[in-house]
Amino acid sequence: LSQLADDGETDSPTVHDLPESFPRNPELASTEARENATSSTTSITSTTGSLFSANEQVVQWLSGSHLPESGLALREEMTAITGELAEQFPRLPDVLEIHARSLALVGNIEQAKQLWTAILELDANYGYALQGMGNAAKLDGQLELAAEYLQKALQTQGENAKLVHELAETRTLLGQLNEAAELLGEYAQRYPDSVETHV
Repeated sequence: LSQLADDGETDSPTVHDLPESFPRNPELASTEARENATSSTTSITSTTGSLFSANEQVVQWLSGSHLPESGLALREEMTAITGELAEQFPRLPDVLEIHARSLALVGNIEQAKQLWTAILELDANYGYALQGMGNAAKLDGQLELAAEYLQKALQTQGENAKLVHELAETRTLLGQLNEAAELLGEYAQRYPDSVETHV
């Protein structure tokens, strides 16, 4: 999100400053916004093809025509949408990683691992894929392998507090307490004001 700054002093706009075409009725404004969103998305879809077909489903959710009834249903639908995008763009690491993460959220770790592996074939230093593979290895009890993946991921995501904690935890499980303490200490020195430093 961006903020607009103005060096001069101006009065804050009021409802009376709005153009006549601007709807005053909040319900009307909400309805028109949903209609405009649907119209815009449909237009983009017709221009660029299947990349934006998933956006139409998102707009349907926002307009209230389809709302998942549970968190699991929401995650499953998210996985379906990211899967559609991954099929259309199988060589874009960012798209594949979003789908891999959504698969992991619904418990499909093996499928997520396949995608992370494919991402690393495209970009051997893709941090989130390395992190995903590291956590998957830890779930499998392969702590040494997990530490290798997470350590490599840290080289590209040194500011990622969650990753630092995951690697420190893995080092601890391996009995490498000094390495874990050193890792956390280095993060605390680099980011002394970070909330994560004091957790």
